[in-house]
Amino acid sequence: MHNLNRLSQRLVKAIVASLVGGVLVCAAPGCSALGPTGSDLSTAFEPPRSWKAAVFFVFPDSTFLPDADYATTVEFHDGAQQRVLTARDLFDAPTGERRTPWYRLRPARNGTTSVVRVTLQHASGERTTADYPLTILPDEYVTVLARVYTRDPSEWYISMPQHRKSFPLHPSARARPGDSLWIEHAGRNRECFGCPR
Repeated sequence: MHNLNRLSQRLVKAIVASLVGGVLVCAAPGCSALGPTGSDLSTAFEPPRSWKAAVFFVFPDSTFLPDADYATTVEFHDGAQQRVLTARDLFDAPTGERRTPWYRLRPARNGTTSVVRVTLQHASGERTTADYPLTILPDEYVTVLARVYTRDPSEWYISMPQHRKSFPLHPSARARPGDSLWIEHAGRNRECFGCPR
């Protein structure tokens, strides 16, 4: 009986933890509104015209980068369901980048703020986890980029991506001194597809 109570307590804790995790990654009004309808992902250059908003991700992984000592997982809520992405979801796009498909998002009329969680599972067995806030407005199509590198303090770009944030790597990570996990995003509206670069 004592073991059964302990097992029940563990089960309750696991359920509560998963619910809290869902709230953390989807802390926005309207985040769990509608269920997915039709296909909610697209590998086309431009997401379908019927979508109000969308996102794709670019991230490193040891499956295709010999210098990386980690497997990457990206978690986010698309407004209808929780998504978990790994290197298996990446493809070589015609634009030359290795990225995920577009994922349809369902932002509220005034926008939706949620959290993108990026986890690096290091060869040591330890993890680096970063929670990156992301606000999406209707008619916004966003690229989220995660990279491990050392940022040069003097670097500056005219078209610098918005909201660049750094997160410390786990001490066991096989990284160069000064390396961090950097996450950033840039968005455009529907009219900017096919704009000259």
